[in-house]
Amino acid sequence: ENQQIITDKTSFSLDEQIRNCILLLEKQWTAKDISFDIDMQEIQYTTNAEMLSQVWVNIIGNAIKFSPEGSSIRVKLFKEGDVITAEITDRGIGMDQQTISHIFERFYQGDRAHASDGNGLGLPLVKRIVELCNGNIRVESQYGKGTNFIVTLPENG
Repeated sequence: ENQQIITDKTSFSLDEQIRNCILLLEKQWTAKDISFDIDMQEIQYTTNAEMLSQVWVNIIGNAIKFSPEGSSIRVKLFKEGDVITAEITDRGIGMDQQTISHIFERFYQGDRAHASDGNGLGLPLVKRIVELCNGNIRVESQYGKGTNFIVTLPENG
């Protein structure tokens, strides 16, 4: 939370990191019979890999948690110019505008039905990590139709 700069930077395969995070959550998505539609370019990235993996685990974990059984989650990773974009889209319950406007605030939980599943710190931490990478995160969602998280990162961290 109080970290101002990223330390322990290494170069790694970003697409491989995201795949590993999906595998890390295999128990959750197989229990709900969720499939993945993966469309990722091979991209090398330099930052603190352990820290950045928290971003993917949190966003993909939420996508699984809020997706109905038998649905799919789309994971897209591509580079345009010097900007890397990752999009994680579910077909879950979605969020209303009030929830979207508070989603990155500490301790905020939009869906009280899942309050016992977390502490409301995940997405604020995700936002902080992305900002430390000089990136941006935004969310597009429609209640009842699903959610799309878009993370943009500069090519040179």
